[in-house]
Amino acid sequence: MLALTQRLPASFGKKQQMLSTLLQCMLAPRLALRAGVRVTELQHPDGGTMTNPSIIRHDGKWLIATRRPWYRINPDGTYIVGRDIREFSTSTVLIECDDRLVPQTWQDVVVAPSLAGTLDDARNGLEDPRLFEVGGRLHCFWSGLRSDSIARVLADAARVGTQLVTPDWSDTTSTMMLAGLQGNEITTARSLRSPFGRNREKNWMPFGTAEQSGFVYSVNPMLVFDLRTEGPEARQPAPTHEDLVGWSGSSQLVPWNGGWLAVIHKAHRDLRGIPLFRKAVYTHRFLHLDASFGVVSMSSPFRFQSLGIEFCSGLAIKGEGVVISYGVDDRRAMLMEMPRADVEKMLVGIGRKQG
Repeated sequence: MLALTQRLPASFGKKQQMLSTLLQCMLAPRLALRAGVRVTELQHPDGGTMTNPSIIRHDGKWLIATRRPWYRINPDGTYIVGRDIREFSTSTVLIECDDRLVPQTWQDVVVAPSLAGTLDDARNGLEDPRLFEVGGRLHCFWSGLRSDSIARVLADAARVGTQLVTPDWSDTTSTMMLAGLQGNEITTARSLRSPFGRNREKNWMPFGTAEQSGFVYSVNPMLVFDLRTEGPEARQPAPTHEDLVGWSGSSQLVPWNGGWLAVIHKAHRDLRGIPLFRKAVYTHRFLHLDASFGVVSMSSPFRFQSLGIEFCSGLAIKGEGVVISYGVDDRRAMLMEMPRADVEKMLVGIGRKQG
């Protein structure tokens, strides 16, 4: 048997691993099926695509910032640019909701005239907002997209009269941007360079109180940076956990039982290699950190409602409940409300067996 196994092509073992991962994802529970959970979809009154919303309770109001891409991604990796073939960009919509989380107003986020021309790192748009407060003031993290190659690809497509394009990502940069918001206007903004000199940065998880502000750069290893300095300054690394290998940031951090609660994600992109499936699958889990950002407890992996691309960008506490905001398939913006007690039950202390 050992000799037979050794003669099997390496691709067999890889496919077997992919099928095992797919099965694990399929068995991950769907939160939308739980009793007491309510799911609603945000739909812009003017139509169009929205995804990856971020929710916060600020100044007595419920606010949601959601990404509005002006293109559509096909399963094969091609893009359809809908509004203008010369554009490949993302805008942000700021939604004010009532206490039932029903949208009341919709506004495009705009840049203050004083900042015009200063956001060169976000030439192709600000992606995946994450709202948070610092000392009572509203702030937002974005990932700024810039690519000269995309502009050339779109120009070539325009010349031949097609809206179907395959972007060239060779010179693309994604730079994290920290912005202050007044209403729907960006009034302050600065680029935050990668602490490790990387061209593509995403999924930093911000946090803020009256005394501190910063972000979790990575959960494995657990790396936390302070935003109160001119450039992000690393804190002493917190202990991490082996169950977080391969996991990345998603939501902002919110206060929870003397520490912090976040939603993190894992992208299973290798599943695109499975014939007749060929798509990525995302799973998520709750993560509870103490005040020093050490891991206290975490949930088992879960899905929100589907088997495919789901991405959480927001988390908020609402009375005795928790609100999670997330995107589906890069084209839908969703809100999920669930009892706080259910989240508490899902969290398993480190050292205890995950259910």
